Amino acid sequence: MIPEIGQQAFDIDAFMREARAAQSARGIPLSGVTYVSMAQNEAIIQQIANGRKVSPRFGEAGGIQALDELLIHFANLCNCNDIAVPEELWPKLARQLIGELAENVNGLGFQNAPRKLVPLTIYQGTGFLRQAQETEFADMSELLRREAVVYHPHDPCGFLRDVKSGKIAPSKLHRFKTYEVVVEEPELVGSAASTPSEQAFDIRGFMREARAAQAKRGKSLKGLKYPSSATMKAIAKYSDNGPALSPRFNYAGGADVLDTLLIRFGLLCERNGIAVREADWPEVARQLLEELAVNAAAFGLQEKPERLIPLTAYCGDDFSKIAQDAEFSDIAHSPWIFKLAAKNHPSDPRGFLCNVQKVMREMAAEPEFAGFVKTPWIFKFAAAVYSSDPRGFLRDVRDGRVDLQRSHGFKNRWVINESATVLVDSSQGPVL
Repeated sequence: MIPEIGQQAFDIDAFMREARAAQSARGIPLSGVTYVSMAQNEAIIQQIANGRKVSPRFGEAGGIQALDELLIHFANLCNCNDIAVPEELWPKLARQLIGELAENVNGLGFQNAPRKLVPLTIYQGTGFLRQAQETEFADMSELLRREAVVYHPHDPCGFLRDVKSGKIAPSKLHRFKTYEVVVEEPELVGSAASTPSEQAFDIRGFMREARAAQAKRGKSLKGLKYPSSATMKAIAKYSDNGPALSPRFNYAGGADVLDTLLIRFGLLCERNGIAVREADWPEVARQLLEELAVNAAAFGLQEKPERLIPLTAYCGDDFSKIAQDAEFSDIAHSPWIFKLAAKNHPSDPRGFLCNVQKVMREMAAEPEFAGFVKTPWIFKFAAAVYSSDPRGFLRDVRDGRVDLQRSHGFKNRWVINESATVLVDSSQGPVL
């Protein structure tokens, strides 16, 4: 039974242990609506305002955002199990949660992404950290333990036991990507599995995996503009040391561009649960500079490389040779379309080009636009520049509501068809 604060010395460890035991017995993970009362919300805000005064491990455990998440989700755990949190308890609760998260972060190697372990800390405290050292899990690989704590925080030990007993096949474990790449995949279970510290760091392999995870996630990097404070601290060490990282530093735009590159890539990694060790940031910075310089040269933006930062963060330099891809033969002689894709559709430039070719072919076959059959370039222009409503654009041209010479800077020769007179250079396209 949880003691009353006024009756005896309050045991914060016992309180949290019993709350977590009640949640475990309840057997339902915390999901859906996170509920805290108005009074709880005010108490949480007060602890956040105190910040570093709450615990000397405040910065070590992810700062304000992590503390906010810890308190809200632990309050929700208590509410879901009908456990009251007395007002006097909040400072002790905040201090205890910060301490537990800091231990988990250091013990499990998540210094660059401490907030990833907030759910584990809510459910388990530091319980899993101790259990992970026991004989039962001694042969489990580092990769598998990371899978357990990030994606199965409500019962990581149960998850590991299921893997060990064969209830979950290793082939099904794919959500958490290791940031180390070797020729052969390490075994997920077994003492022969190598740990990240034992493997050679493959920078291109790491970045390829991070970008693949982002592409699979299917969302652009919107909302929060900066990664965690730990990542920002690591980035700050290298953003001003560009010339020492790469001879292409100046060609890639200098210190401001490098800083933005690292921030965007750091955010990409955190959104996908991928940690970058502090020691690996110089290699990441060097590779990003190389990739941006290649992209700037490929798309003629050496004077404005910053316009290709999003493309470089999402795709590296893979898109720089896209014009040589036979899949895009229909637009191979229109380099401006590739440049448009690189600048305006960085999260999925290949998908954009595929859609351009698809829409071009569809519109060219539609009777409504038969009047443009002798000027096929206009289907390309409509599909690329007016991708949100290409057919509406063609109707405006046909009906004389759009003057391409005046509004888009086409030049060199007149092309006349049944419905419109337009000035066009079909190879260079519009001024972009």
